[in-house]
Amino acid sequence: MHILEVSWLAGLLEGEGWFGTTTQRGRRTPAVQVEMTDRDVVERAASLMGVGVMDRAQRNPLHSQCFMARVSGNRAADLMTILAGELGHRRSERISGVLSDWASRPDSTPKLTATTIAEILEARSSSSYSQRAMAERHGVSRLTIRRIQREQGFARNDAPTRSSLFSVIGPATCRDRQVAWLAGLLEGEGSFMHPAPSRPRSPVVSLSMTDQDVVERAASILGVSACRTAPRSSTGRAVWCVQARGRRAVATMMAVDPYMGERRSLRIEEVLAACPMTGPRRKVSRSQAEEIAARMRRGHSAQSLAREFSLSVRRVYELARPGALATEPAPITIGHEGDEQSHTMGPPVNRPSF
Repeated sequence: MHILEVSWLAGLLEGEGWFGTTTQRGRRTPAVQVEMTDRDVVERAASLMGVGVMDRAQRNPLHSQCFMARVSGNRAADLMTILAGELGHRRSERISGVLSDWASRPDSTPKLTATTIAEILEARSSSSYSQRAMAERHGVSRLTIRRIQREQGFARNDAPTRSSLFSVIGPATCRDRQVAWLAGLLEGEGSFMHPAPSRPRSPVVSLSMTDQDVVERAASILGVSACRTAPRSSTGRAVWCVQARGRRAVATMMAVDPYMGERRSLRIEEVLAACPMTGPRRKVSRSQAEEIAARMRRGHSAQSLAREFSLSVRRVYELARPGALATEPAPITIGHEGDEQSHTMGPPVNRPSF
């Protein structure tokens, strides 16, 4: 996996993932699972985890079809180890507990003698047994049979080994990793909302979670502050929220759009298309500013003037001051200050190929 794929997957699993244990052949093993209604997103996550996609049975016909990808065993342990540094405090603690418990359990796999291994290889060479039959005969799993054959040069279709499946390659800038992680998190837990009628230039990107450290990390990337709301979750825990509005929200949407699934990308396009202006703040001429101020003094409503001149209500009140002229604001960037590059309000980059 590329380092940006690791960051994106960590953000997605932070919002929609599950880290725990499952039973395989009577033994508790680590497991990582993601379940969503967006099949294309689950398929992308499944391809990174090296597994397939399963359709979940619909318990209620009114609910949307859910799709799931799960990896378990040694693959899950490797994936947890790679993702632990990108996850929040609660998820990291859960992973530490799962891996510690798994490492402390005695290995229930029977030890194979040299004679048994030779018999497995001889049977494979003569094609007298299937892998399932050999596994049942010697009391081991088919994974163990395949591992023995792979080590002796009998790998099927040259499948990659477990050690190479989750190898991480790079490089990537810190800002690029921040944007990839934020995109994965917003894919699972974010909202992209139309602007209010009174503020047509202010679309909203919103995120709400019970994990304070995760929301604060997202807020630092967006350049805004996180706020605490009254407990409304089923567990009674406080919910933390972060919102980006206006030009900052537009910059965020353009930055994360290349990483988004089909449904989220269509939503972003819809929101941006509904905004009267998504570029830099427009300049208002002196004559327009004076006209707005004069009409405000004559009793015209700020809302009607905002719709007529494609401005926000706040901007109308600013221009109502005599002699007020618009100025160009500083560009909005996504990412920590001091990074080599930044996401501004320019056109989005090409969509990643993963």
